[in-house]
Amino acid sequence: MMILFCNYFVFLFYSLFKLCKGDLYTPMTSYEDFLNKEIEKHNPHLKVDDIKSLKNYVENDTELKQVKDKELIIFLHSASFIVDDAYKTIKYNYEYRSLKPVYFTYKDLTSQEMIQVKNIIGLSILRSTTEEWHIYAQLKINDASNFIFDDVIHYFFMIIEYLIKTQGAVNKVIFTFNFLNFSFMHSLKLKSMNLFPMLTFLKNGLPIRVHRINLLNCNYFINIIMNKFLDKSTIDMITFINDPKEILNEDTKDIMPSNIGGNGDDFIALSDKTYDKMVKFQKDYKKKKEKNNI
Repeated sequence: MMILFCNYFVFLFYSLFKLCKGDLYTPMTSYEDFLNKEIEKHNPHLKVDDIKSLKNYVENDTELKQVKDKELIIFLHSASFIVDDAYKTIKYNYEYRSLKPVYFTYKDLTSQEMIQVKNIIGLSILRSTTEEWHIYAQLKINDASNFIFDDVIHYFFMIIEYLIKTQGAVNKVIFTFNFLNFSFMHSLKLKSMNLFPMLTFLKNGLPIRVHRINLLNCNYFINIIMNKFLDKSTIDMITFINDPKEILNEDTKDIMPSNIGGNGDDFIALSDKTYDKMVKFQKDYKKKKEKNNI
């Protein structure tokens, strides 16, 4: 009897562990379920009255009719639950979207242009929990001829959107960008007039709490232009790293790619896993929209 009980307890613990490690939300999650879980996660800071106040702001702004109820919760969290700041972030977000629609229009992840992005650069979700995300990026192909900046940024924002829709609001987001084999020809394709507003948008316009941006093996040129064009508050979030050991610690070693000394898979395998998860989610989301005639 004791053995049977122990086996049952192990099975129950394993099932709960798998559930916690998986996606918290699916395309089928209702607003009510989303709201209740987010209140549970962020109690006592997330309040229904604040959500209503923010919704009132948005409904009285003719330029913000596209904002969904779930998004209000995410923006409120990103602004540390300050309604006025959340409204300002929403305004900034939608203004940037109107200026750069190429980054946010719907694209099928199985389209040729998105597959090309996947084959050129590895964008991986290293950690995805209800408390923290960690996203890693590194070139798969050194040749800059097929590197299309706008498509890479679009794919990057699709990863952010996927994480928001599957995990909700989290307290800490970390980015690690490995510039290994990133050449001067790649730099020419960065379109500096687009890159730096995008980095500022990453910090001030996206409904996420950016904790840190690690820039690994960043060449001298990139370092100089970032310090020249970015504001101080954005620069303060950036850590320039030459030795991967600087970011390998007890908390990160198990999730970091093996190619930089971590215990995880190599970054190519990790990025392929990320892509497969996103494709599945996009297909499920499309089915839901078709079913509900959205």
